[in-house]
Amino acid sequence: MAADKQFSPQYVAADRSRSLLVVAILFAILEVIFVALHFTTRITKISTRSGETYLLVPAFFFCFANSIIAFCKFLPLLC
Repeated sequence: MAADKQFSPQYVAADRSRSLLVVAILFAILEVIFVALHFTTRITKISTRSGETYLLVPAFFFCFANSIIAFCKFLPLLC
């Protein structure tokens, strides 16, 4: 969307992009916390590496990229 476009008052009143941005940031923070907790427990328990440990890293990057895409999509609407 162009930066010079003016939105109608009805659109601005119904706009939920700020809520979606907060949710995208919240999910990104929660992803980092849970992945860090998972690897912390794996290191402290000295358990064998299983399939979910190896699949967690690519899944984390895909989910984090999704949060970044959502963040970048709604950022221009807030300015």
